[in-house]
Amino acid sequence: MRKKRSGVDDEGAGGIFSSRKHPSATTFKWERLRKDLAGAEREQPLGPYSVPLGDIRRDPVFQIRDGLDSRNLTRLAGVLRSGTRLDPIVIAALEAHEEHGGFETSLAIIDGHHRYNVHQMDGRQEIEAYVIRTTRRQARWLAAEANLRHGQPLKARGLRDVLKAYIHARRHINANGSLKSYRDIAEVLGAPKSSVFRWIREDHRAVAERMANEDAPKPEGGLQALKRRKDALAGARENLSSLFLAFDEATSWADRDELVGLLASALKELQARHEEEDELSARWGQVDDASMDGQDF
Repeated sequence: MRKKRSGVDDEGAGGIFSSRKHPSATTFKWERLRKDLAGAEREQPLGPYSVPLGDIRRDPVFQIRDGLDSRNLTRLAGVLRSGTRLDPIVIAALEAHEEHGGFETSLAIIDGHHRYNVHQMDGRQEIEAYVIRTTRRQARWLAAEANLRHGQPLKARGLRDVLKAYIHARRHINANGSLKSYRDIAEVLGAPKSSVFRWIREDHRAVAERMANEDAPKPEGGLQALKRRKDALAGARENLSSLFLAFDEATSWADRDELVGLLASALKELQARHEEEDELSARWGQVDDASMDGQDF
């Protein structure tokens, strides 16, 4: 009896190759795979193969998200136990030294950590997988790109890690050697251009120096909006200076202790509010660009 195909991937929004019709998996043999890889272009999918779980590793370097989602694991486990085939995962044969046959001796998961895990939990010995040949540098980006396609949006920290993988894989460079614009990169990541601009300036200074200043984000509302932001921060800094002065001029230990307690309570409240919304929140839509230290725009 032929098993049903679910079309379900890790996050239910499409894996790297989930839109295609998957042929029946062939038996996996290292000797055959090496021959197939030798004639394949980088990132060309081969397979699917039925690969022993023991030949596959989950490398944290290729995981952008923190851990696995328990609800997604439960959902996929139910689909698998119903007799429905999950989409093949994607694994990478990482190029290595020739003494290993040209590739590392285990295959790294690029897309499909949840599917791999539910196969383990169900006691399966093999899993269907497409295999691609690539470098570790490119594999990091391919794994990050797969996470961009999944259902749960990444937080700012995750998108910043995706950007690092993108630049490390040199995907920010056009075929003619020029650099892509902040707008182009922001569209790939699905992040605000102003955030991409700041992350590149802070994490990739050499790249930032080569990118065109005219593509840098401009503050919403023009110079007046930027001036209002400066005035607000200046007032806050002045008030903070007054608190330090009050601490220094306190006439008793009890007064200082009360002041420290008030500041600690205020800091705790501010941190709680700050953590409720990260930098990608819609709240910052009108002021995000102005929050950059780009006063020279």
